[in-house]
Amino acid sequence: MFWDVNLDNLSYKDDHYFIISRVLDRNMMETKYLEALESIYKLKNIKQIALNSTEIRGNRLIEFLAKRYDFNPKDFKNYIEGA
Repeated sequence: MFWDVNLDNLSYKDDHYFIISRVLDRNMMETKYLEALESIYKLKNIKQIALNSTEIRGNRLIEFLAKRYDFNPKDFKNYIEGA
C-alpha cells in the first residue's frame, strides 16, 4: 500500500490524513486492513477523513465503506449516482 513512500519519513501522527486515505482507498475491501487502521486511529477520525477524502473512488468501494461506517454513499465526494 505504501510502496511509493519512504516509510522512514512517514509518521503515523503527522501523516494520519495520508495514511488513512491511502488505506481506505486501496484496502480492496479487506476488513483486516480496516481493523488494523481502526486499532491505530480513532473511529471518528477515520470517518471524517473517509467523507472528505478525494482519493476514495469507485462506487463499489464507497458503498462498502458507507455500510461499514454507517453513511449514505451519496455523502462521499466521489460517489456517482446511477453508475
